[in-house]
Amino acid sequence: MKDFSVSRLSGIILNQRKLLHLTQLDLAHRTGINRSTLSRLEKGYYIPSLDQLAKLANALQFSP
Repeated sequence: MKDFSVSRLSGIILNQRKLLHLTQLDLAHRTGINRSTLSRLEKGYYIPSLDQLAKLANALQFSP
């Protein structure tokens, strides 16, 4: 299993959001996750729940 860290997850989410040309507000609307929570997540200060991860994966077009 690959090494996993909050900072790695944060970077993946931030990079994918930017790749899709989405603002944090756009992503907040697509996921129902508060924009300030997304900001904390992208900075590595917040660990999302499994439900939030599923919403992010869907909105950021990750496949299983």
